[in-house]
Amino acid sequence: MRNAKESITPEVVIRMLAYGTLAGIAVIVIYSAQALYVQPAAKAPPPASTAQTMPAAATTAPAASPAAPPGQPAAPSDKPLQAGKAAPAGAATPEAARPEDTKTIKDAPKPESAPAGKAAQKPAPEPEAAVRPAPMAKAMAVLGTGLLLAGSALLGGAFLGFLFGIPRSLQQQSVPESASSQSASATTQGLSGRATYGANTSLEQISDWLTKILVGVGLTQLTSLPSALTQFADFANPGLGGFETSGVFAVALLVYFLICGFLMSYLWTRLRLGKAFSEADTLAVIRSEIAIVSESQKKAQEQLTIDYEALRLTEKQLESGDVSQEELDRALRGTSDLYRTNIYQQAGNVRRNNWRDPKKKAKMERTIPIFRALIATDEKKEKERFHQNYAQLGYALAEASTPDYKNALGALNKAIELRGPAETQGYLMYEFVRAKCLADPDHPDPNTKEQVLKDLRVALQWPELTSAIGQDERLSAWLKANHVSMKSLLQHTS
Repeated sequence: MRNAKESITPEVVIRMLAYGTLAGIAVIVIYSAQALYVQPAAKAPPPASTAQTMPAAATTAPAASPAAPPGQPAAPSDKPLQAGKAAPAGAATPEAARPEDTKTIKDAPKPESAPAGKAAQKPAPEPEAAVRPAPMAKAMAVLGTGLLLAGSALLGGAFLGFLFGIPRSLQQQSVPESASSQSASATTQGLSGRATYGANTSLEQISDWLTKILVGVGLTQLTSLPSALTQFADFANPGLGGFETSGVFAVALLVYFLICGFLMSYLWTRLRLGKAFSEADTLAVIRSEIAIVSESQKKAQEQLTIDYEALRLTEKQLESGDVSQEELDRALRGTSDLYRTNIYQQAGNVRRNNWRDPKKKAKMERTIPIFRALIATDEKKEKERFHQNYAQLGYALAEASTPDYKNALGALNKAIELRGPAETQGYLMYEFVRAKCLADPDHPDPNTKEQVLKDLRVALQWPELTSAIGQDERLSAWLKANHVSMKSLLQHTS
């Protein structure tokens, strides 16, 4: 018994209601079958009029004959005397029937009979009853009408059940968000790069309004329900055969199928529609995420192709130097930051490992186009990134077999500008190499002397550069030409 109760689920109830609907259709078929055997009761004819005309012999009498001259008997009158009326004045009252009078009446000419061989004229026939349809046709008409009534009631109930059973989506409008959470949400939305949209709840709102209106209006019209059902029964009576039970059967069809349709639609909507909406929304989100992932993978593959081509051309340039500046610029344009860093490190290692040996300076000089390409294709340089690219370019130009101190000075000035104060940012080698570019022992310039000394004092804050200044031929010659000793530099630095 317990298992039986536990097995009664909403799905089972829906199945039972469906079986009940089929049973109702079977009842309609059985009800329509009575038209094959039972005819509706004929209406009684209207009562005849009470004022009937009396026969002529009973209502008429011979009229009094005109007055006879004196001494002569009165002549019989050809006009009958109206029944119930007195004879006119001066007229002789009818006397007792005389033999001659009787004879006269008997000898009166009789109406001629119809000629022989001709049928006597028949009286007018009474109006015949309306032609009745064949029993099978009437049974089919009753069946069709019953099915239409049942289907209409079923659909009407299903519509009401759908309105009452529409699930309500969970909205977070009732929970006010704080300013911080709204800011975090806006930030998350901005980072994701796409807007988040909620489900359209117009159908839910319409359902809520209609159900409230229907319940309110229905409660106010309960008193008129019996008369409305009576009118419906009278309306559907002819279509259901006009039997004595046709009106009751019509009301029963309406109520039965209306309730069945309501319950089936309500239960199905509550059980299936909410789940279907949820699955559809989830599937839409999954499809959107799959599309985003696919697009990301596609972009990643395209980016990987660009990065691989840039890395290949960079390695080719470092090995042989056969790549033009235009090819490098085109290859490095759009390269990811990860590969740009990798390319920068490879070129920097080649420069550091080969600038001291005069025999390897040619290999070091192959890094110059790479650093120029990194600077030219830095699409985010408005954010003042990668000052190291300018510094490495300045180093390579200053350390080339034929030094280009002018362009090296421009690159180092830009690197120092992007770097910021040396006291906080470091990279003191920038000032050391810039001082070397400015220090021209063959053409001393008083305007640049203070800048060279200033850069050397900054560079000497890094103790390892003390020996580098003394080992550099260009700087040593300039210090000697300007009568500046290392001791004085160190004193000003300390």
